[in-house]
Amino acid sequence: MVFLKEAVWEKRLRLIFIFLIITVIALAFLWRFKKIDNQRENKINSPQVAVVHESEGENDHPYVAVYKFTDGKHIVALYQIIREQDFLFKTVAAAELRNSPEEIASDSAEIGVWVKISGKWHFFDESLAETDRSEQTKTKVEGVNFTTKAQEKETIILIVNDNHEYRLGLSDKVRAVFSLSSVENLWLAVTESDFLILHK
Repeated sequence: MVFLKEAVWEKRLRLIFIFLIITVIALAFLWRFKKIDNQRENKINSPQVAVVHESEGENDHPYVAVYKFTDGKHIVALYQIIREQDFLFKTVAAAELRNSPEEIASDSAEIGVWVKISGKWHFFDESLAETDRSEQTKTKVEGVNFTTKAQEKETIILIVNDNHEYRLGLSDKVRAVFSLSSVENLWLAVTESDFLILHK
């Protein structure tokens, strides 16, 4: 039996080749984990919104509940939208949650917000104090159907059954649009990083 002696340069070449393969595999794993972390962070940083009261007239202001991850804290806030003050978001109450909610929802009878944390629903009243309440009053307000068109530095939103274009001076992807009034064209658009009013 003949054993071929490996030359020094062949051994070095083989070791370099093995090192390169291990490096490529390590970089691929690192890239994948970073991508997953970024997706998780984007999900946490994206606002969650529930319209908890839809306006039924000029003097009846809509209310929205918003969850946002801010300064390392999970914050849920309840806002009243004041029409006559250029659609000012007036803070009614704010509270810190122990974890990021999986979902938020409105209540069919009360101004307040349902928050789902670790698979369990909790109700927070108008002052955002946690209160015992039957889950049967929980209701999910669905967004309206819409399409978007991206242009150079703006996004155009077209809402089904509304003959008006709403132009946003941003490139953020619009995730949802909710009705804020049952009697007029007043909407809340939720983007990947913020939320804003749409009106004629």
